[in-house]
Amino acid sequence: MSNPNPTQENQRLPSLDIIRGIAVLGILLMNIQSFSMPESAYSNPTAYGDLTGLNYTFWLFDYLFVSGKFIGLFSLLFGAGVILFLERIERNNLSPSVHFLRMFWLMIFGLLHAYLFWEGDILFSYAICGFILYFCRNLTSKSLWLTGSILLTIWFSIFMLGQLGVEYFTESDGAEILEDWAPNQTLINEEIRIRTGSWMQNFNFRLSKSIEMQTEGLLFLVLWISGSQMLFGMALYKQGLFTVQSKLNTTFLAVAFTSVGLLIGLFAVYFNEANSWRWQQSLFFGTVLSFLSSTIMSLGFLFALISISNNFSGSALFNRLAAVGRMAFTNYIIQTVICSLLFYGFGLGLFGGVDRTGQHLIVVAIWALILFYSPVWLNNYRYGPLEWLWRCLTYMQWVPNKIKK
Repeated sequence: MSNPNPTQENQRLPSLDIIRGIAVLGILLMNIQSFSMPESAYSNPTAYGDLTGLNYTFWLFDYLFVSGKFIGLFSLLFGAGVILFLERIERNNLSPSVHFLRMFWLMIFGLLHAYLFWEGDILFSYAICGFILYFCRNLTSKSLWLTGSILLTIWFSIFMLGQLGVEYFTESDGAEILEDWAPNQTLINEEIRIRTGSWMQNFNFRLSKSIEMQTEGLLFLVLWISGSQMLFGMALYKQGLFTVQSKLNTTFLAVAFTSVGLLIGLFAVYFNEANSWRWQQSLFFGTVLSFLSSTIMSLGFLFALISISNNFSGSALFNRLAAVGRMAFTNYIIQTVICSLLFYGFGLGLFGGVDRTGQHLIVVAIWALILFYSPVWLNNYRYGPLEWLWRCLTYMQWVPNKIKK
């Protein structure tokens, strides 16, 4: 293969880097809860931890403005990035196999991330989606919007059928669901014991969870929700959203989508709390409301950030965010490494002992670290370390990384 040279600065879309940086930082706000609390608390906030006062305020903010929104934003960017990469390899007269090799290595990175560090990995699932997205590359923007909307509608319909079928669940079915949705103290204590245990204890726990994430999670959630969002991102790229010549009224779209998504999110909070977060209501209809709100707000956030970044992309803060975005892969893994060492037993073992307020303080500290070192690294290297390794493996060549000064 040839021409694995770095994308030149005048070829980069600043808005993509900036928004990718914001997305990878925002993802940590939700992931921190998965790292620090029993698994059930991620979907059901009443399952574990204090939910009053400032802790409730932080949870409510996350539910309305963070949960599902930044991973949705990342999915939109991933879809746009697939089209951007395919256009680049076509300009350089490279084989489409480069795309598949790129996704193959992303899948390998995802497997390593999941089994060595954290079962919440998204890289494996994104790689599988990336293989499929190749076959959607020639669809028109209207067809991409339609296909993505159909995927969402099918998924929402399946969950609504689940809601209608709750009354037909057997007692044993309900008991099994309840173990995951609101486990008793014995089960919670066992999870805390494992998480604060050795690396091998964590690995054994992580093994089954990772397999579940890469099978059931992929087939019944990611392909539908993230896949539809990726298709929307591809459509928006084809509509020129990420260029300064875009004719889309991003300010109006930002206000409209964010407002509608927020209203749905507020109704979801009301619905779940009115039903005391019982699985019979929150697991199905509550989940539909949450993902609908997240998808719509992700689009609103994207339009808002496009509008802002096109006007302020040269500012010091946005330059740092762009650096974070250019190293999004590396920073995503570094977040996992830091959180693993903070919360699991082979590190400080803080799992189960940090409330939601404390989690946010830790997030801010990690953000500060990432915002500091990302531009420092890129002053000396073209790529982040994992971005560089990924590129070398994709092009099957040694790619120079050190910047000569």
